[in-house]
Amino acid sequence: MLVSKCSVCPVNSFSENASTASTSCKCNRGYSGPDGVQCNTCNTGFYKKTIGSALCSACPTNSVSNVASDVLTNCKCNKGYISADGTQCIACSAQFYKDTIGCENCTACPVTTVSNIASTTLKNCRCNVGYIWSDGSVCDMCDAGFYKNTIVSATCTAYPANSYSDNASTVLISSKCNRGYSGADGGQCHA
Repeated sequence: MLVSKCSVCPVNSFSENASTASTSCKCNRGYSGPDGVQCNTCNTGFYKKTIGSALCSACPTNSVSNVASDVLTNCKCNKGYISADGTQCIACSAQFYKDTIGCENCTACPVTTVSNIASTTLKNCRCNVGYIWSDGSVCDMCDAGFYKNTIVSATCTAYPANSYSDNASTVLISSKCNRGYSGADGGQCHA
């Protein structure tokens, strides 16, 4: 009587009991390849929820998954994007940021700061015009006599000599000549 030995299926695949051909070996979930040969891992940003030779499917736009993901809900929103796992991710609104991967909420930027949509870190929140970083976490108003007309990290600029302005001024023409001096708003003041 001739006794034959069972063969092992390739890594990351399996077959039903009493299978008779190597093509009975099917790729596990999270792996893809032709039946009976080595199965390849679904790459980052892809998943496969079925057993067999089907291709790995891409996660929704602006989301990512670990390698060998086997369900759509393994797709998590990228930093700067929000939604339930496995669904289409939408960008955090301007004035918000999200520094984690997953379905966590977007975080509001501090008061007197602005950010672009899909911001990924608190550092993306920049001081508004008329404000400047004081200690790296809070924006302070430009002092009276100073202005800032950009959102970029910059210092407040002094108005011309012999002039004044309110706090948090945003444009040069906000300055007025001091008492006893004359000149155009934002320009040189003369006695």
